Amino acid sequence: MAIASLIIQSTIDLLNKVVADLSQIPEITVHSTTLKQEIIILIEGASLNQVNSIAEQIQALDGVIGVFPTYITTEDEETSES
Repeated sequence: MAIASLIIQSTIDLLNKVVADLSQIPEITVHSTTLKQEIIILIEGASLNQVNSIAEQIQALDGVIGVFPTYITTEDEETSES
């Protein structure tokens, strides 16, 4: 599983539309917005390729100025029996 936190920069007039569009993508959790038209999101994907694909999808949204990753990790969950 890959997890990424991103800051999405939006135009002032389309901030609410961008938030609504992001909320429609199942792998995205919208955490907050700032007074600087920044939207803080979390992406959870099956792989880094999927996270990258979602980031490209975000960049193509109307009103998005930039997509800025702040944290990316992959975690492999291992199951161990005691």
